[in-house]
Amino acid sequence: SGNFEKIRNLVFLLSAKLFSKSFFKIDGKICSDFVYVPKNEGEKVIVAKAILTVKGVHALAAPEATKWAVDAKPAFIKSLGAVTLDGTSSQWQAAFDSPTKKKGYEVIVQGDAVVSKKEVASTVTGQDIPVDMKDSGDAVKMLQAMPQYADVSIAAINFFYNVDAKEWRYGFSTSIGAASVRLQ
Repeated sequence: SGNFEKIRNLVFLLSAKLFSKSFFKIDGKICSDFVYVPKNEGEKVIVAKAILTVKGVHALAAPEATKWAVDAKPAFIKSLGAVTLDGTSSQWQAAFDSPTKKKGYEVIVQGDAVVSKKEVASTVTGQDIPVDMKDSGDAVKMLQAMPQYADVSIAAINFFYNVDAKEWRYGFSTSIGAASVRLQ
């Protein structure tokens, strides 16, 4: 029984390391920042200060980026905290690109406030986001609609431009690996 418990904890720790940003102990039990798919209202996960979706982060961060460079375009927006099933997170990183400055600009959002902004080296090219884009909550629902992802837990979400497909996509880090859905 003791060996089984050690092996189970080791497997959980390895899974948490691979798919999750953090793991921790509560009352001696190992936990991670995965968001589990609830089976009913009583199982809904609450993520503290998870206020904004990708659209909300873009609306907050884009004006900061255009103060830095008039030609700033979004490069990606990714969650830095756990993601709810509504597509919100407590912390986000938004990256922008400026062709004239040949640099990037990073905006960190926590809750509903900008907590950090700075110029950074960047090789990513920014692109305009379609005005009719689906938000991160819609992307989570699209992912869950796929049978193989119906019951997965989501550790992170990344809104990015796929250069090969020439389209914006949502990428997910899930309990069974990476997945992505198209924006349109």
